[in-house]
Amino acid sequence: MATRILVVDDSATVRKVVERALLEAGYEVVLAADGQEAIARLEESTPDLVLVDFVMPNMNGFQLAQAIRSNAAWKHLPLVLMSSRADRIADQFMAQTSAVDTIAKPFSPDAIVAVTAHAIARANASPTLAGATSPGNLFAVADKESTPFVDEQEQRARDEESRQVAALASARRVAEMVMPSLSRLVSKEIDVESLAQALTSEDADALFALADDLARLSPSPTGLTSLTGRIEHGSLGDILQMLEMQKQTGVLTVERGAHMVQVCLRDGRVEITLSRNVDPEFLIGRYLIEAGALTSQTLQTAQETPSEGKWLGDRLLAQGLITEEQKQKALIRQTSELIYEMLRWRRGTFRFERFARLPQAQNAHLGLPIASVLMEGLRRVDEWRLVAEQVHDFEMVFARNEDALSAFDVSALPRVEQIVLEAVDGKRSVRELILHTHLASFDACKPLFQFATSRLIKALARQ
Repeated sequence: MATRILVVDDSATVRKVVERALLEAGYEVVLAADGQEAIARLEESTPDLVLVDFVMPNMNGFQLAQAIRSNAAWKHLPLVLMSSRADRIADQFMAQTSAVDTIAKPFSPDAIVAVTAHAIARANASPTLAGATSPGNLFAVADKESTPFVDEQEQRARDEESRQVAALASARRVAEMVMPSLSRLVSKEIDVESLAQALTSEDADALFALADDLARLSPSPTGLTSLTGRIEHGSLGDILQMLEMQKQTGVLTVERGAHMVQVCLRDGRVEITLSRNVDPEFLIGRYLIEAGALTSQTLQTAQETPSEGKWLGDRLLAQGLITEEQKQKALIRQTSELIYEMLRWRRGTFRFERFARLPQAQNAHLGLPIASVLMEGLRRVDEWRLVAEQVHDFEMVFARNEDALSAFDVSALPRVEQIVLEAVDGKRSVRELILHTHLASFDACKPLFQFATSRLIKALARQ
């Protein structure tokens, strides 16, 4: 039977790197994300060795070691500490927990395999480990570290450790694949192209597998990527609900071609949503005009004023053209409608970077509950499907059906619907009509659908 190793670390990247290294070395591996989960795994079956991180939520490494030593069935179970603090706390940890060894992060896969083998050999040589005898906590901050959520600054430091571990593992994977081809080319003049050709002819499937491995190992430069995928394989609504339930802090980036929406979260609430290459209707100026806070001329003049790096909302506020309340309301509309638009996307990619913070979002604290935004957004998605039966292309042009309108009381329509109907002139495309009315695309297209269905307007054939 293979030697079983329990790996306990709250970093998914570290768990992944250690698991791969130990599996390749012939060990059986069991994973746990914190001390509490480790206890559950221990109750299922006792491993031959436990590799344990120090700083973890719910139950830290020292508390886990105490729990292990206090249980008669696990009293002599060998432990190895994995921590960036190993150089400072190794002696204390080993003395108080009877751990057999320590390893400092970041470490290479070869190093963790060597330490594991050494620890098992030591444990086999001394099968009756004594339990820890030193009283008290290893660190005065142990109580703080046992709280459900790790401090954000501490987590950033741990994310950097994970990046270093991932970098070492990635380099090793690249080296393993490159070395055979490099050895065959060593007597020739080697350049990037010849090496690339050799690798491709070697094993294309292995090359793709390597690229996939590296993608999973690579943390984001702004935070630790903890969730990635394609929109067509997973509902964005479900992903947002999960992030809210887990009270996550970070940035969810959703991309469809050149279009991008970034939802900035703090404790499961939306701080603000940023975008790139989306339609002009999602710019903050439109919401201010729609609310009557600005005229189109005032907005144009303000946009032509040197910005000095400030966002438009901040510039308008500094010039006294809008109030803080008007700015906040416009940001809420903009943020909400960008999420509504994002939910309509059927293809593209998403990734969530835990604890990432964008500079543009530092002063934005809208605190919008995801549940309420989703309710309206998903309702709109359903209505968009219906609207698309008549308005299936923003380049469509509609003309008024004057015969039908002559028998219809236009004055009885809500004001928004009157505005849309007045803008239908047989020349403007749907996209131009949206810009002309300063309405959201949904607010403009819904009346167009109703008018087209009622035969009050008709789509013109394209020239």
